[in-house]
Amino acid sequence: MNNRIITTYGQDFFKMTKDVLNKAELEKIIPKGSLIGIKPNLVVAKPSSSGATTSPVIVSALIEYLKEHEYNDIVVLESSWVGDSTKRAFKICGYEDISQKYDVQPF
Repeated sequence: MNNRIITTYGQDFFKMTKDVLNKAELEKIIPKGSLIGIKPNLVVAKPSSSGATTSPVIVSALIEYLKEHEYNDIVVLESSWVGDSTKRAFKICGYEDISQKYDVQPF
């Protein structure tokens, strides 16, 4: 594995994420047919603009990248912290829409 830091600059988080993934050649690292779990850090039911959760734009770009490279067994793995609702966080943070748009199941 080539351990290197890949940087990108700009304002378009979707494009920037895809650029980094393409430069990293992630598809060469993950075996075909793998079950892929994405953990977006939805510990609280707050939008990503609060800084508390991962941007759904970044996760959407990751899912699109994976699907473009024929990875289709993808789940979003999440659990909020004690006292908050994971289901509520999933909805408020935009992951319910992502799940439907990309046919990716929450877990």
